[in-house]
Amino acid sequence: MRVKPAAGRRVMDPRTHLHIPEDGINVSELDTYWVRRLRSRDVVLVEAIAAQPEPVKPEPAKSEPVKPPKSTHKVEV
Repeated sequence: MRVKPAAGRRVMDPRTHLHIPEDGINVSELDTYWVRRLRSRDVVLVEAIAAQPEPVKPEPAKSEPVKPPKSTHKVEV
């Protein structure tokens, strides 16, 4: 997810020990530090439009079922 400081706030990145830029940074949505910053409204989520889109996965090719070859060998019973 991408977060940026709320209006009038300065928030420090715990890894770099620098204030995060006004345009925001990408952080893990599982990081409890950033979850707490969101809950306390120190940071806000940046619109999803600014985030990079997920790559499109191609659909697997549809194949017809494989039929066993017809046997030319005659079996007598």
